[in-house]
Amino acid sequence: MRSNRNGLTNIVRKEFIDHIRSGKFIIVFLIFLLLSAYSLHEGINMYHDALDRYKEHIERIEDAEDIRIPMPAGPPGYPGVIHVRAEWMPERPSPLYAFMWMRMAMPVLGAILAVVMGFDLISKERQDRTLKTLLSHPIYRDEIINGKAIAGLLVIILAIGMTFGISLAMLLISDIVPTIGEFVNIALFGIISVILLLSFFAIALMSSVLFKNSGSSIMFAFGIILVISLILPAIAPFAAEMIVGPEPEPPAMPPMRPPMRPPPDERQEGDDRVPEMPEFEIDPFADEEWAEWRRESEAYWERKRPITEAFAILSPATHFEKISTALDIGVGGMMGMIHIPGDAIPVEDPDIFDRLYAVWMNILALFVIPAIFFAIAYTKFMKLDIR
Repeated sequence: MRSNRNGLTNIVRKEFIDHIRSGKFIIVFLIFLLLSAYSLHEGINMYHDALDRYKEHIERIEDAEDIRIPMPAGPPGYPGVIHVRAEWMPERPSPLYAFMWMRMAMPVLGAILAVVMGFDLISKERQDRTLKTLLSHPIYRDEIINGKAIAGLLVIILAIGMTFGISLAMLLISDIVPTIGEFVNIALFGIISVILLLSFFAIALMSSVLFKNSGSSIMFAFGIILVISLILPAIAPFAAEMIVGPEPEPPAMPPMRPPMRPPPDERQEGDDRVPEMPEFEIDPFADEEWAEWRRESEAYWERKRPITEAFAILSPATHFEKISTALDIGVGGMMGMIHIPGDAIPVEDPDIFDRLYAVWMNILALFVIPAIFFAIAYTKFMKLDIR
């Protein structure tokens, strides 16, 4: 038993050192690190721009009971400005908004880094005939495949740890200090980034077991990632519509009386009164025909949603995106307006546990996906003919 543990430890140590000394890994990791830092740099600039807009809105609200927002040009009678009452306050941008570009880049950059790490772990040793020599030593097959997987996980943790360490340093240098809750969200974002890369690494490891040639292995790995992350989610809406049928058509739009400004000869200088809202002959929100259409639409999307989700069930990027959204990563930088009436009781945002509970199926799937591909690699390797 002791020799088995030493065998696994030796494999992990050897593979870990091979990874961090590998020229191709160092090059790809540096590119990954630089692009991640650039993504965060762009996100920080966008955060500062959003913060400046927020401060401007606050100053304008404090100076007047309402603010005027210019509107794009429209048809005759279309208001040139709209008035927003002071009780509608702009939402303060969150420092998590600075991670928007990193969140978008992580699936692509992570897939490249993980595949480069794992596509030739087994296939290269089969090509060089070193795998047979390795198995001639007092070491078991499961120690080889488990050791390579553990070493890959440790390297991924190291890569993500360095990336997020540099990211936090960039935030602090830019005078952005997240709250404790935001630090927790960033840490959780780092954890799901590790699982995302681990999923891609497991696919690459499986490919290296299935193919004796490293060229075929890397092509197959990228092909699998392309299919499950892009192609299947892209065709899901069309497939769902073929199965469920077309979306219910809404009733004809009721006629309405367009808003009109005061005639020029009746308008005083500087008069920018906002015209009244359009008046419908029937209320689309109370009309029975519209109510029936809303019920049919809700039922239609309830039937369609499970089908589209089934097509993306093996996509690590899809689950990563939904969990990141639940953590508010890259969210909260737009100038959204929140209503704050004077006599209202502030409504607290859902805590982190409620947010994670809302996406618990995505979290489970993100952990299950690498386990599935590693199980395939493990089973195939245990039965592999080394001759």
